[in-house]
Amino acid sequence: MLFMKSSSSMGKIPKMVNMFGASFLLSLTNQMSRLSIDKLSEGIVFYAGTCAEIYVEIPDNRVSSFISKYEHDVNIIIERQVHDGFIFKVYGSGDKEVRLVCDIMSEDIDVIDLRILSVEDN
Repeated sequence: MLFMKSSSSMGKIPKMVNMFGASFLLSLTNQMSRLSIDKLSEGIVFYAGTCAEIYVEIPDNRVSSFISKYEHDVNIIIERQVHDGFIFKVYGSGDKEVRLVCDIMSEDIDVIDLRILSVEDN
């Protein structure tokens, strides 16, 4: 056994340190310095959520208002404008969340038509 003195506000108190424990800690410290995020994440598949492509027929002058209504629930991005509406990408935490928000959007007073074109995991 090895005795070490530690300083504290209460004075010097001897502390027993097991030699096996000290060498274990030294070994553990050396191994930890070789760890990295890349090594720790090998073989782990990170879930990035769900993306739906939707078609929304909505008046041109109501698009920004439409986006601002739903951007606090999901990420919504305009992909392109088609002759009578818009194609949006809607990103959420899962299939259920994206479909639920699309159902709510379809009931919006400004929406003439809404169709989910595709849903896929990222």
